[in-house]
Amino acid sequence: MSKTRTIFAAVLCFLAVAGCTKVNWSKTELKRARAKPIVIAVNYPLAYFAERLVGTMADVRCIVPVGEVASQWNPNEEDVSELQSADLILLNGAGFASWIESVTLPPSKLSVTTRGFSNDDFIAQTGAVVHTHGPKGEADDANLVSETWLDIRLATKQIDVIREEMLKLFPQSRDQIQTNYDDLLADLEKLDGETDRVVKSLAANWIASRGCYEYFAKRYSLDLKSYDLRADEAVNSQRWKLVDQDVKERNVKAMLWHEQPNKEIQDRFDQLQVKVIVFCPLLKVPEDGDFLLIMNESIHNIAATSE
Repeated sequence: MSKTRTIFAAVLCFLAVAGCTKVNWSKTELKRARAKPIVIAVNYPLAYFAERLVGTMADVRCIVPVGEVASQWNPNEEDVSELQSADLILLNGAGFASWIESVTLPPSKLSVTTRGFSNDDFIAQTGAVVHTHGPKGEADDANLVSETWLDIRLATKQIDVIREEMLKLFPQSRDQIQTNYDDLLADLEKLDGETDRVVKSLAANWIASRGCYEYFAKRYSLDLKSYDLRADEAVNSQRWKLVDQDVKERNVKAMLWHEQPNKEIQDRFDQLQVKVIVFCPLLKVPEDGDFLLIMNESIHNIAATSE
């Protein structure tokens, strides 16, 4: 009798343990089911577009830390580990984030958002020779200007690719993603129209502090020449002498600057009678505001020069 009770107790204990284990498995499975897919972008504009499309359905991140210039940033081991854990990695293409070539990432997780671009969509850096692109827009990326999102029409092509990828991740949310897509494109179309109106109202030749504005200039037919000017560079340097010469020869009236220049630089342009326009190219994750707000602020700054 004692032996029978012992066996019976052992069976009950086994069933209880098995039952508890099954409950634990269920909780784990439930937790996994609730976990959001991780989407990582190599720059802020792509992260913004992705988040607009899927909202809180995914954990959307920009791999570049706040305050860092994305085009100059390189990942450390921890960053690479974070990238490897992602479900989707959004690449800009056009030579942006060249560090991608030196890290090991699963090809199946990589999506080049400029893959739908035509040859004519890309812009070669000054003095660079761009080789023929393949059927997916592949090129000698090292020789390309990278800031494609400053041409809203090209940004829309990138958003099309992001939407395609999001529909793969969330096939059950097709209608919501499409609604978000339509809303985003409506916002960008409004921005594009206002920018076109403002720029065309200014009869001016332009210069810029960086080469990042080339796509913006192409979209709105600006006569723009770019210089790699640093805020801490002496205004009597050889580069500044070239700027002075260009201002006089082309009768330049407007200057796009990536951030507010220091007083010495501002005074120099005041002497040249060139209006400095602060235009954030969104190479950093903004501490305040978002893509749409910051772009609208930049367009407002352009409009203010005609007042």
